[in-house]
Amino acid sequence: MEVTNCFPFPGRNNSRDQKSADEEDQEGAEYQIEMMRNLRDVNVDNNTVGWYQSTFMGSFISPSMIETQFAYQENIHKSIMIVYDPHRSGQGVLSLKAFRMSASFFKLYKSREFNTAAIKKHGLKYEQIFEEIPIKVHNSALSQALLYELDDTQYLPDMYDRLDLTIDPYLEKELECMLDCADGLSTEQGKYMFALRKDLQFQSMLQKRRAENEIRKQQGREVLPVDDIQDAIKPVPVPPLFESMVLTNQMNTYCGQINELSNQASNKLHFCKSLQKRKE
Repeated sequence: MEVTNCFPFPGRNNSRDQKSADEEDQEGAEYQIEMMRNLRDVNVDNNTVGWYQSTFMGSFISPSMIETQFAYQENIHKSIMIVYDPHRSGQGVLSLKAFRMSASFFKLYKSREFNTAAIKKHGLKYEQIFEEIPIKVHNSALSQALLYELDDTQYLPDMYDRLDLTIDPYLEKELECMLDCADGLSTEQGKYMFALRKDLQFQSMLQKRRAENEIRKQQGREVLPVDDIQDAIKPVPVPPLFESMVLTNQMNTYCGQINELSNQASNKLHFCKSLQKRKE
């Protein structure tokens, strides 16, 4: 798949009511059609192949993002999502990645059944929500000529900050984001365990009442109703595991980025150590 151009969407106003939100969706669809028409008029590729978004410190996995990618992939089977992190790119690493929803998670999300049985049926793990698509960046002839010209320029600003060995600010931010996800995951697991305990309590009392009724039947006595048990213990629906999967996947992304930061810092330290030995 080849991506040749892109354009931003107008920002959304989160303070508006539902009617205004529907109007914004309609305006966004009309804006996209108009932009595609303009691209066609200037002889630029105008076939939709996906969408893109910027992110900060790799925090891009969210329910709204998954919903958007599902909508694109439902209409365009091979559509992709490109994620760009300007903060990481400013450190000298091109943070540009492409993702597509995996086939197993696409089927699960389409069924909207995020329970243990459905996840086991599809053989899905938290890291299999998306599959990463390899990216190859190809510059145009004019861009390549500009890069050659800049290579010979002596007036480019010195970027010694990229040689900084300190990763504490970035590492602390990554850990803060990961702890936020851990707190959210702990909350979701608490809800899940609470629902299971309520169901276990209800089933235990129900079995006890049934056993008691069997004894009363044998004794020729009137059986006791089970409605009072349902009134005493209100059943709590088991929450879907969708949020837990999203949070776990995002935590896995943070862990990968922490490993990358640590490897880069280690390489810089070894490089500086070698330079120091040569100087001595």
